[in-house]
Amino acid sequence: LLTKTEGKLGNMAWSPDGKTIAFLGGVDGSDPSLGGLFVVPASGGDATNLIAGYEGTPEWLTWLDNNTISFTSVDATRLTFNSIPANGGEITKLLPGHTGFSRASFSADGNRFACAVSANEHPPELYRGNLKKDELTRVTVSNPELEDVQLADQEEIRWQARDGLEITGLLMKPLNYEEGQRYPLIVQIHGGPESAYVDRWNTYYSRWTQLLAARGYVVFMPNYRASTGRGVEYAKADHKDMGGEEFDDVLDGIDWLIEQGLVDKDRVGIGGWSYGGYFSAWAATKHSQHFKAAVMGAGISNWHSFMGTTDIPYEEAYVHWDTWCYDEQELCWDRSPVAHINNANTPTLIVHGKEDTRVPVGQGWEMYTALSVKNIPTKFVIYPREPHGLRERAHQLDVIQRSLQWFDRYVKEAMGTN
Repeated sequence: LLTKTEGKLGNMAWSPDGKTIAFLGGVDGSDPSLGGLFVVPASGGDATNLIAGYEGTPEWLTWLDNNTISFTSVDATRLTFNSIPANGGEITKLLPGHTGFSRASFSADGNRFACAVSANEHPPELYRGNLKKDELTRVTVSNPELEDVQLADQEEIRWQARDGLEITGLLMKPLNYEEGQRYPLIVQIHGGPESAYVDRWNTYYSRWTQLLAARGYVVFMPNYRASTGRGVEYAKADHKDMGGEEFDDVLDGIDWLIEQGLVDKDRVGIGGWSYGGYFSAWAATKHSQHFKAAVMGAGISNWHSFMGTTDIPYEEAYVHWDTWCYDEQELCWDRSPVAHINNANTPTLIVHGKEDTRVPVGQGWEMYTALSVKNIPTKFVIYPREPHGLRERAHQLDVIQRSLQWFDRYVKEAMGTN
């Protein structure tokens, strides 16, 4: 046993001389992410957190030399490259003009490196860099067909929540956007909630950003409180309050976009996967008056039945809810979408993997049954062989097509209010 730790653990790396180990981990047992970067003697001892109070979230680390550690981190909406002395001190941003970094492999002198970089214009590609020359050069072009595709720009936005807290996120305007015109809006919710939207490629089977922009939608990607990239306390901000102030952040962001003249308030949809699927179900029930359509991907509809069937009950209790639903029964039921089905009026598409053990498919069934009983338009698509994230290409394409069609039918073509 080298050292005792609390909470989650991430990657680790030995110093070149083999005397020290650096690792990422939670700062305590209720840290939802990897809020600390620790060093510990290879012979054992107490671990020291080098980044206590850091208002970002580290994702990966390596050593540049025996005295310097490099790490990537989420900082608001940027994925940055950083270094810090191994004995503690100031964090330095490496190549500060760039974002979208993934893990890197360094030369023996700690100067030259190869890494993966993602951007709004392309999924991850191989890059090479030189720290002394402040250079970063793209090496591969894995998807040359994208060079002939017109893509929408994405930008960071900031707005104030109703309690005064500043919230960040990304905004993608429609292709051929015309200033002064109001557009239909799709709110794209990330999962986790310990995750964040950053300025990189954000279009996948469960994130439809560029596809939506090409169809004339504004796409809003909020990093609501409980997201990563803003420090440990921000990531913990939804403890004992799932679906509370964190969802208010989303509603406040929508109101801000309406105030900016970008969005038609009567044509708003929402979609997401996993915890984003929970937000979508929550929007379709508790907050139905705001949303014309929802896509619930592998989402939670009933916290009580979920807690007893998921493969991560202890993680849910200790780093998400910070309590057991068995001890807070009224609160957990009140934050369950099906508890508010009598308030629901939002057409909802439900998509789920049949073999999902993280969010069992029964969560989809509960939502589908409740919506059906209330005669609210709904469809439930179950994908065979699939776990929590879809793996088969045909299923991924099917989700994309169904989601776009659902939004076109109930959001783009909507008139008036629900």
